Amino acid sequence: MTSYLKAAQARLMEFAQREDGNVTLEFVIVCPLMFWTHLAMYTYFDAFREQTINQKAAFTVADLISRQAAVNAAFIDGSHAAFDTLVRSNSDTSIRVTSVEYDQDEDEYTVLWSQARGDFPTLTSDDLQNGQNYLPVMYDTATVIVVETASEFVPAFNIGLSPRTFTNFTFTRPRYSPKVEWEPNIS
Repeated sequence: MTSYLKAAQARLMEFAQREDGNVTLEFVIVCPLMFWTHLAMYTYFDAFREQTINQKAAFTVADLISRQAAVNAAFIDGSHAAFDTLVRSNSDTSIRVTSVEYDQDEDEYTVLWSQARGDFPTLTSDDLQNGQNYLPVMYDTATVIVVETASEFVPAFNIGLSPRTFTNFTFTRPRYSPKVEWEPNIS
């Protein structure tokens, strides 16, 4: 009986010391994990890239509008088209442009005009009072242009990252005039 145990122990020791087949076993264990990690890194990088592109496009549109003395519906349509071109999104995008003035005596913000394209509704002064924490501290009768954008993002691979909407809230002062006027009939 002892010889059988010694023979079994010797065979076990020989099996434990052999190294052929380890690479195949390691590959079978590690390959799916490496593949999933590669897909996850690509997907998260793509999400951060899309978010950055959306943010830069929102800043660009805000800067474009801030350089105007007056805008109309065609200009807002063009700004929305410029945003679409900059983000290169395959899904629908939305944009809302609002001119806001501050009244220091009343300590409130007033919407001078608001235009929206896509899923955003136009902004009213009542809506603005609820979100005034996002607006900058301003002096009396100062105006800012508020640009809000939204773009859908769908991950390339299903790794647990759900589809989401990237939204941006940007404001900038008018550059060359005290405020950007809304003129619906300018060409």
